[in-house]
Amino acid sequence: MTSLKPASASVPAMAWFGDGLRPLNTLALNPADRGLLLGDGLFETVRVHQGHMDWAALHEERMRQGCGLLNMPALPAGRFMAALNATRAANQVLEGSLRLTWTRGPAARGLVPPSPERCQPTLLITASHSVGAPSAKPGLRAPATIMVARQRRDADSILAQVKSLSALPAVVARLEAHQAGCDDALMANHHGQLAEATAANLVALMGERLTTPPLHDGALPGTSRARLLQRGLVVEGSCTEATLAQARGLWLVNALGITPVRAWRDGQGRTHDLPLPGTITEKLRHFLYDRPKSLPNGAAGLPTPF
Repeated sequence: MTSLKPASASVPAMAWFGDGLRPLNTLALNPADRGLLLGDGLFETVRVHQGHMDWAALHEERMRQGCGLLNMPALPAGRFMAALNATRAANQVLEGSLRLTWTRGPAARGLVPPSPERCQPTLLITASHSVGAPSAKPGLRAPATIMVARQRRDADSILAQVKSLSALPAVVARLEAHQAGCDDALMANHHGQLAEATAANLVALMGERLTTPPLHDGALPGTSRARLLQRGLVVEGSCTEATLAQARGLWLVNALGITPVRAWRDGQGRTHDLPLPGTITEKLRHFLYDRPKSLPNGAAGLPTPF
């Protein structure tokens, strides 16, 4: 069995593993687990703000849909939220996030997985506290310089639709960006349409309209993206390097925060500076990351529009 140990003393010490809470440094992962060996599983990162996980139901629904696409068992009803809440409370997380990992579990060697009824899935939830000044605006990240990576996003793959543990394409793209002196990278699909960044959806101000790449171009169905679309604050629209040059502003958004883009580098190595529309950034940040006063049905509602 492979032990799982905290990276440092600052890492919260309790994790949910299997059917309950355990000290993180006592966990032992079965070396035959398909998540470890093959990336055969899903994950969700749930934001905690003021001790609440306001949009966890969206993550639970996305994971349920992902399990259906991958023909693997889903977490039993109620267990997703119960395990998240227990992990958050045990680690006293007021501001931070919870990472839920769900693998198909241990199995014999080979690519073909056991049938869903024979799977013994592995559940792991770890907690992280936010790093940064308490006075900082929730969800707002420092402006970034991004590039268009050589690594492509396969829009035709089923993996483009799920939060898969198989994240190597994103890892390669992020490494490429860092080696080029950029903070992050955009990945285009094999037809040249931009899909998303390595760990966030793309929002672009094109003319007077905020747009985001459609799912059929390879964008992950992000939870923040879904909320913006549902509220009508953003519309879907394909984007290429050529049309990106016409953007009046760019943002990267995910469940944890919004990153304004100050410049982007194209495939020929040319850098394009961008304005930082502070008013739009603040409206998006407020809508996505300030805690709403009420949430109908626990998590399905939307905050008052700005």
